[in-house]
Amino acid sequence: MESSVVSVFWPLEGVLAVACCLGNALVIWAVWTCGALRQPTFCFIVSLAVADLLVGLVVLPMGVLLDIHMKIPLYGCLLMCCLVILLEVASVVLLLAIAVDRFLRVRIPLSAVWVFLPFEVVVALACCLGNVLVIWAVWTCGALRQATFCFIVSLAVADFLVGSVAIPVAVLVDNRMRIPLYGCLFMCCVIMTLQVASVIILLAIAVDRFLRVYIPL
Repeated sequence: MESSVVSVFWPLEGVLAVACCLGNALVIWAVWTCGALRQPTFCFIVSLAVADLLVGLVVLPMGVLLDIHMKIPLYGCLLMCCLVILLEVASVVLLLAIAVDRFLRVRIPLSAVWVFLPFEVVVALACCLGNVLVIWAVWTCGALRQATFCFIVSLAVADFLVGSVAIPVAVLVDNRMRIPLYGCLFMCCVIMTLQVASVIILLAIAVDRFLRVYIPL
């Protein structure tokens, strides 16, 4: 019975993967070739298409591997879970960003920038100052120089870069700065990379804490 259920889902997952890849590749190609679509709003759409393309290329094939009950080591399983969660979360977050962007441009088309600009500046400053204090504390306190705090410092560095790079880039997008397609893709990649790095390191801290409690030395 179980094998028959698995055999039913294999073709379905294959069709979904192919459709996901082709559909999102067409979206990227359309924005690439059409100059009228090279606007900040379409940066979110291209980013969403890239995230969904990776879902079709990575997440769905991993689902097939799980369906066939392939034996996977613990670290391989954790890596697969990280990739699946990160790509799916990136897709959902970008979809939410598109919805918020559309709402703001319809609801408050001219004043939306001035509503969020002070808030973004405050968040960026707080993010930078807070994480600099964390790095300084670990740097100066010898008792904190342990393996676990390496993850915490890495998280602080990633979040500092979010405050010093990702949020200013978002401010440029809010001000409707005209950006070439390659620049738009690069900015989206930088933002996604920094945010994904922050989430991965946070997950690494959680896994490290779990292993140290569950399997103490």
